[in-house]
Amino acid sequence: MSRGARWAIVLSGIVAWGVVLAVLSTTLPIWVIAVALLVPAVVMEAPIRRFLGLAPLGRPPAREPGPFTVTVTAWGETPELVLEAAREEGADVRQLRTVREAIEKGAPLIVRRNVSEDAAREVAGNLERAGAVVAVEEGGG
Repeated sequence: MSRGARWAIVLSGIVAWGVVLAVLSTTLPIWVIAVALLVPAVVMEAPIRRFLGLAPLGRPPAREPGPFTVTVTAWGETPELVLEAAREEGADVRQLRTVREAIEKGAPLIVRRNVSEDAAREVAGNLERAGAVVAVEEGGG
């Protein structure tokens, strides 16, 4: 099934649910409608993302193994954007704390180890767009 067909199925389900809630809103209190809107969105987020072929939230993108290491050597003018890029790479709370400490000290930090050249270039590109100065080295892991 094509991605467009999958999006159409999800959107038609959302529209159908909206119609059901619109009909019920004449008899139910507004707080019930609010809960009926929020609960399915939270509960069904992961299955819908899987159905649409999107990456799960909170997980880093899959990276092929390889000999390359990505290191942030300077944090740039907007370190908060670099921190956001690290969050998008799937950094957990402990790792984000390490990133924050490195930003405060202005210290270099290895972001990814043992990734393929393509994955290293992708990670480096994301961090550079956020304003960081990044070094990609082979065999640094």
